[in-house]
Amino acid sequence: METPPSPPQFPEWQPKQPRPADRDEEAVGAALAALDFCELIDLAAYDRRKAGDPRPVTREPKEKYGRKMCTLVRDGYEPLIYAEDVDPGHLVLHRVDGAVIDLGG
Repeated sequence: METPPSPPQFPEWQPKQPRPADRDEEAVGAALAALDFCELIDLAAYDRRKAGDPRPVTREPKEKYGRKMCTLVRDGYEPLIYAEDVDPGHLVLHRVDGAVIDLGG
């Protein structure tokens, strides 16, 4: 006679945490203006996952509508990944499927 599988174990419920205080808009804007978005694209991580494709890649910084971005491209034309500064008011228009990164406050 087979033993039935044990019921799934769920993590203990955590109460909703209070929302942190908003950050100073000017300080956030200054931090984003100083940020090199190409540094957010980790070439070592790409090298581990490139699946044996030896073609060279480069990080290309750009500015579009006053917002900074950087694209990792292969052979100078094939975009692979990008990091960009998106106006929070437009996040509903974008597919946000990447990792959430805390940029240190």
